[in-house]
Amino acid sequence: MWADPETCKTVKSGGLPAGRSVRVYAFAPPCLTDTVLARITYKLVVSVIYSNDIVSRLSHGSLRDLKTASLWLCEAEENGSGEGWSAITERAQQWKDGKGTQEDMDWVRSSVIDLYRFIADPL
Repeated sequence: MWADPETCKTVKSGGLPAGRSVRVYAFAPPCLTDTVLARITYKLVVSVIYSNDIVSRLSHGSLRDLKTASLWLCEAEENGSGEGWSAITERAQQWKDGKGTQEDMDWVRSSVIDLYRFIADPL
């Protein structure tokens, strides 16, 4: 490393004059690091994300979560339980159009919470 992540200053072994302040400003960076490195460099790196830029959210972990969520929703759809992707999107759309009830929104929220629980611990 060119800089000490604790002090945010260049180090002699980095090949630059030691003691200079360093900050990294990354605009819409892709997820190219792991949690350990992110924790080590959190003082050093400032990431700027614009709106819902997919590049900054695209990582192996987010793709794995998307796959898990898709499988969960498709399985619920195939089982005919009324809790698959079509039921969730239909009730959410009704709410958005002003035709749904509070019960619809509560059900959608509950389904999304269940989905996140499944992503965290898929069995």
